Amino acid sequence: MNAEICYSIVIPVYNEEAVIDQTYRRLKQVLDSTKDPYELIFVNDGSCDHTTAKIKGFRAQDDAVKLITFSRNFGYQVAITVGMDYASGAAVVVIDADLQDPPEVILDTIAQWKEGFDVVYAILFSSYYTVSECYGMMKKERKRFKSSAKEHTVCGIEEAYI
Repeated sequence: MNAEICYSIVIPVYNEEAVIDQTYRRLKQVLDSTKDPYELIFVNDGSCDHTTAKIKGFRAQDDAVKLITFSRNFGYQVAITVGMDYASGAAVVVIDADLQDPPEVILDTIAQWKEGFDVVYAILFSSYYTVSECYGMMKKERKRFKSSAKEHTVCGIEEAYI
């Protein structure tokens, strides 16, 4: 782990050309406000649009941007796992690139982490679930995180700009 990096933000991407500029801008604004060192790890899960080119453009101007590009689509969970494997920060935050979860919530998760929580799991509340249903989902996720981790192997990384 790199002691200089405080936060590693893992962003799985798949054909996000339409939103990736705004995603990068908002993530950068939020993380810059912390005044702590960070890295943005974009994991390109086989996009066939211009997502990769746009992220390479961010990387050319911003040393905090890292890019891992898969040779094909391996799936969301694999992208998260690989991003976490390459993360060097003291804390890792996973967020989707499509902006359904606002990047600004990262500040809340950082605050919870600084209070001593090892795992902070954010749930986007909606009118589809009651508070008690959301609580049930959180309990289920807590059990999942306590399960033992298994070794894994991932093949197919085409490029890695770490």
